[in-house]
Amino acid sequence: FLFFKLFTISIMSSLTKDFISSSNLFLKSGSPIFFTIFKLSKALSLGINSSGFFSFIFLYSSIIFITLFILILIIYTMPISFASVNESDLDITSEAALLIDNNTGKILYGKNENEKKYPASITKILTAILTIENCDLNDKVTVDYDSIAIVPSGYSVAALQVGEELTVEELLKVLLVHSANDAANVLAVHVGGSIDSFASMMNSKAQELGCKNSHFVNPSGKHEQDHYSTATDIATIMKYCMQNPTFKSIASSKSCIIPATNKYEQRVYTNTNELLTVDTREIESNYYYKYAIAGKTGYTTEAKNCLVSVAKKDD
Repeated sequence: FLFFKLFTISIMSSLTKDFISSSNLFLKSGSPIFFTIFKLSKALSLGINSSGFFSFIFLYSSIIFITLFILILIIYTMPISFASVNESDLDITSEAALLIDNNTGKILYGKNENEKKYPASITKILTAILTIENCDLNDKVTVDYDSIAIVPSGYSVAALQVGEELTVEELLKVLLVHSANDAANVLAVHVGGSIDSFASMMNSKAQELGCKNSHFVNPSGKHEQDHYSTATDIATIMKYCMQNPTFKSIASSKSCIIPATNKYEQRVYTNTNELLTVDTREIESNYYYKYAIAGKTGYTTEAKNCLVSVAKKDD
């Protein structure tokens, strides 16, 4: 048995097998909390008996839905056992994957972990941490026209209005809980003076953290050819973000309430991360995980569904 106290998994995948059948192998491995992990995502195809802290990135294309997903899960659970399962038995059809022990930095499993992929709204975790580090949460921000106008049709927004005044904290809430692209742009302009200047700050921060194969050109994850990252780099950024109490608190919110402003009535949003949404139904599509404490989702047509999640069990 291998026991890990703190570790990170980052996975970007192209999954072409049925989630359930591809996971059956691990039902035979004797992992007592397999279904806990299974409920997190049937896409994992991993039977894990764990107690640690880890993150996944999935980028996959399903035969049935013909979709492309990116999933990051960071989980703190019980000691993990891979002894009964050989690496060759892991039914991971991911294009890229990475498993790191965060205590030692040792790579426990890797597969094309430095391959460049579109990060979509996973980008917003970097936007959030830069905002937190450069602003007072109580600062008032006035929404500008361009920040709203440049959001493509179909992208998630918080219906911000030109001239509307909100605090930095309120904008961070709709950024991480609702994945509001208009909020990302407004914060970028507030912090950096312009989208381009903020993008430069993002790239500088990524390099400072040790990211080697990422390039960001906008604060929201809006699809652009020159906007990309890797499993390794995203894991690095997320690990850093989770060390910040403010980021961790907002990202863990199951919902958020934005009081009425000078331009809009009260807004209420539920976190788009289904791991955090209490659901007592005994169905396979129920992804609620009681140990989940934080998360971030996103979507673009090119990158498909995205998820960053954090969970903790015991001490």
